Amino acid sequence: MTRQDRNCTHLAGQSLRRRRPRKGCGNRPICLILRYADYMKTGPILLGAMLLLGATRASAADWQWIKVTDNVAYGWQTELGSAAVTIQGTTFKATLYWATGDAGQERITLSGTIRKGAITATETIWGTDAESTKFTGTYKKVMWDEPFERAIGEEVINLSSGHSMIGIRRNLAK
Repeated sequence: MTRQDRNCTHLAGQSLRRRRPRKGCGNRPICLILRYADYMKTGPILLGAMLLLGATRASAADWQWIKVTDNVAYGWQTELGSAAVTIQGTTFKATLYWATGDAGQERITLSGTIRKGAITATETIWGTDAESTKFTGTYKKVMWDEPFERAIGEEVINLSSGHSMIGIRRNLAK
């Protein structure tokens, strides 16, 4: 790398219109490469920040879940995380994800039917040899008279197997 090439690193991060190259520097290939390399460093950071801000704004509409299990050896055991819920006609499906540990990994899948707010679903727990369990419960959509924070209501799913309970909910954004 020549002395002129080292001096042109001050171009990195400046817009092409506002750049003021030092004497002897210009649009030489090394100058252009250094500018491109600098954009490649900051681009992913800016993209990540935009996605994070978008995820924060969308969080009011995200589904959340909690499961309480009667574990004979230890008493009550709880798990929680985020969820993806789909209701199409009479088909109900929910994928429950870990909140900690293997965050973002599927933990439980619920699939079944929904009719007039009544849900019948089969639970599949991923990563275990546990047998499928039948759950029954309700789906309710509640609209509030007065908005709270950025929510105007909520959707709630309550399921029970007799030994375990699963609650799934989300706020309805304005």
